[in-house]
Amino acid sequence: KDYKTIFELSNFAVLRRPGFEDRQAEWIPLALRYEFRYHKSVGGMTFYTRKSGKLVFIDISGMEVSSTRIRETVRAGGRINGLVPESVREYISSNHLYSGRTDP
Repeated sequence: KDYKTIFELSNFAVLRRPGFEDRQAEWIPLALRYEFRYHKSVGGMTFYTRKSGKLVFIDISGMEVSSTRIRETVRAGGRINGLVPESVREYISSNHLYSGRTDP
């Protein structure tokens, strides 16, 4: 109900994935946008502050993984460990998805 209280009691980190525009101010909820002020940027992190807490935007590097890459890798007999969660890898493997096999 009173989401502003959360911002008064906590600090928040927002992870910025590669490929997203750098429009941090627009990511701050409109009702709070004018309560936070730009503070500083250091090594891929941008800090906004208010009386009771911080809002930090952190740049992260991400893996570019597409469904097409997953299908092509499986079809070629390659390993997709680390590209998808283990449960997804097991499901794809046990159901012979993308492999071209039709036997159960």
